[in-house]
Amino acid sequence: MVYARSAFRRLFDFILLPLFFVVFVGVIHASELSPDVIIQTAVEDVIDLMRLDQGDEAGKRGRAITYIEDKLSPHIDYEKMMRQAMGRNWRLATEVERAVLTEQFQALLVNAYAGLFLANKDQPMTYMAPRMRSGTDVAIPIIVSLDTGGTLSMVIFMERTALGWMAYNIEIEHVSIVLAYQSNFRDEVSRGGISGLINTLKRKNSRTP
Repeated sequence: MVYARSAFRRLFDFILLPLFFVVFVGVIHASELSPDVIIQTAVEDVIDLMRLDQGDEAGKRGRAITYIEDKLSPHIDYEKMMRQAMGRNWRLATEVERAVLTEQFQALLVNAYAGLFLANKDQPMTYMAPRMRSGTDVAIPIIVSLDTGGTLSMVIFMERTALGWMAYNIEIEHVSIVLAYQSNFRDEVSRGGISGLINTLKRKNSRTP
């Protein structure tokens, strides 16, 4: 009897347990949405909410920001974006300062998204085929039709993380948001240190509509 239990334990440890792990992980990966579907679903959810919004005009932007934070922001790694935009100066910031910088940077970007989506919510968006850069990195091109005519090209870069697919950079008209802020943030830190940059971001966010 003892021998039988021992034999079963060896069978479980060396064959059944690894097999269970492989099957379990395979089920998780099979059920995981592709990054382009994640982004398209989130963006379309935001735009649908904006189109259905019957609230007062004065509060539209605030509600648009809420829609973006609820639907799109969970798929964006704002901390990584801020870290890249800060470059070597990120090491100068304390943990508390990093959290504040990320929070303010997120507010700045979300407000910009809100303006873009509100202005063009009645126009179509064309989602192009994603370009795999590696097994864990993908570029998702989007063509935004503008209400004023013409189009705007956007590319969202995503990577697979422990939290799923997360966006870590966005290009608009071939200009990286991360790179666009790098020189500005570097100059701000040179003039006023990390606290100076935080204050500048807070001032910008306080002036947003």
